[in-house]
Amino acid sequence: MAIFGFGKKSDSATDGLSIDSEKASSLILKAQDLVGRYQFEYALSLFAEALKADPTPATHYDAMFECAKAFVANGATPASRDDLKGVDGPTPNDKIAVAALAWMRDVDSVNKASALMEAIIAANFLEPAQWLAPKLANLSLHANESKPSKRSLVKTMELLKKAQSFTEALKILRRAQEVDPADGALAAELKQLLAGHAIEAGGFAEAAKGGGAYKGVLKDAAKQRELEMAASLSGAGGSGEFNLTKAEEAYAANPTSAEAIQRLVAILRRKGTPESEKRAIEVLLTGYKAIGEYRFRLVAGDIRIAQFRRRIEQLQPLAEKGHTQAKAEIAQRAAQLHELELKEFRERGEKYPTDRTIKFELGRLEYESGNTDAAMQAFQTCKEDARLRLRAAHFLGRCFAREGWHSDAVGEFRNALGLIDVTSTDRELDIRYDLMLSLASQARDEKNDVLAKEAQEAASTIMRKDIGFRDIRQKRKDIDALLRELSAK
Repeated sequence: MAIFGFGKKSDSATDGLSIDSEKASSLILKAQDLVGRYQFEYALSLFAEALKADPTPATHYDAMFECAKAFVANGATPASRDDLKGVDGPTPNDKIAVAALAWMRDVDSVNKASALMEAIIAANFLEPAQWLAPKLANLSLHANESKPSKRSLVKTMELLKKAQSFTEALKILRRAQEVDPADGALAAELKQLLAGHAIEAGGFAEAAKGGGAYKGVLKDAAKQRELEMAASLSGAGGSGEFNLTKAEEAYAANPTSAEAIQRLVAILRRKGTPESEKRAIEVLLTGYKAIGEYRFRLVAGDIRIAQFRRRIEQLQPLAEKGHTQAKAEIAQRAAQLHELELKEFRERGEKYPTDRTIKFELGRLEYESGNTDAAMQAFQTCKEDARLRLRAAHFLGRCFAREGWHSDAVGEFRNALGLIDVTSTDRELDIRYDLMLSLASQARDEKNDVLAKEAQEAASTIMRKDIGFRDIRQKRKDIDALLRELSAK
């Protein structure tokens, strides 16, 4: 067990790795600005790019982690293969960035936290490894609470040992011994970890690294409990209510503190009750009026939108069973939701004119409202963003088709099909269907049997992949009839 060294190399060495601290700092500042605007997904991708530039300071991971926690409170989604592919590469820095982005988009995953620890250890960076250690231990203990796995616990313990975090490794070992008290190997391991823990607690390991005296363990048990509860991601053991009380106290002490507002709102949203959401909206709007930060007004709108959507989802099962009152309420709330979203995104578009994610949502809403010109302008701008290009091209094609410009529509639909990759195959049939309709309309307008044949081929492709897709059977018959009609002339 290595105690005075991190792996076989000096923990301060980069072994020829490219480190660009200035670039990393610049990216982190940009990411934190996005966090302030509640654009967590994009912010996390910038944090990952910062780690590619310099993955050595723990502060970089900590900033990214704060963003990840806020994203969780606002409905985080795991990273797609395409998201990870965007930061992947051959170097250790790249591997760390990919693993960090995967975990930060899914912070309750012990497996993804373990993958990040493995990447950090492989690169021989002690500081971020020890930053991650208590979080990995916490996740492992939660994951092994109801259905414990000795194998999983031992794997985590080994990673924590390599990170020289013996206190955390000891916690995991003791949990593994609870699972299998008769395991002699675990008993032998205990002796080594106790020795490592004693050195860690005594400050010798820290002194050997040249870091000065070790700060020691917290003697204030209440303070220790407070820190543990605040660090909990899942809110288990009553920590959710504890954190809410603390957040309310901090907000009451300084109601114009953006940090206090954001933390309180995050906890209230995570609680997810009608009362907590009402309180969150009240805090956000009060904060917006007090300090003028539009992001608070934006999140209040997001909560209202989520409430409408949730109510519609609740009514859906009743409507599917033929409940007329549920159907009527769904129709009413759907109309109200659309009106609310359109108002919100028009305002956001004015506040953040360069934000293409907002621009795309506004385009979609304008399209659904029949405002085709406004929608086209939005989608044309969004085609410049690689993340939105496929969807923007599809919607732009629909706009052209609605205007009767089928030649342009066909061009956009074909462009969209060319942008499909393994992460977006679910969009293919929708795009081909719209392409088929525009080809058929253009063939009818121009009396062109070649275009009708292309429409027939598009229909055939859809049928071979999913014969039950929409009304494709009838559309194929209609196109066959059109082709016979045009061919006879």
